[in-house]
Amino acid sequence: MTRINHARYSRNVATYIRDRCKREGIRQDTWQEIFGFTKQAVKAWYKGESCPSLESLLAIASHFDEKLDVIVKWRTRRDQQIYRIPE
Repeated sequence: MTRINHARYSRNVATYIRDRCKREGIRQDTWQEIFGFTKQAVKAWYKGESCPSLESLLAIASHFDEKLDVIVKWRTRRDQQIYRIPE
């Protein structure tokens, strides 16, 4: 059985969310308007202290027209080039 590294998963998701929001010009407080997420939850996601639920991740992936595995595996800005995220 494969063991999940939750800390790395949290960092990957946090990095993806920060990178995409910066690129899209979305602020933390805007997440509540778009998705209905609480400010506290989004703040924890930005810091990598917790991760969105699967349902929330699917909503984020759908909003950004992204595959879920890209979000979960996101590591660095280099990934922007690999996955060809438009400027």
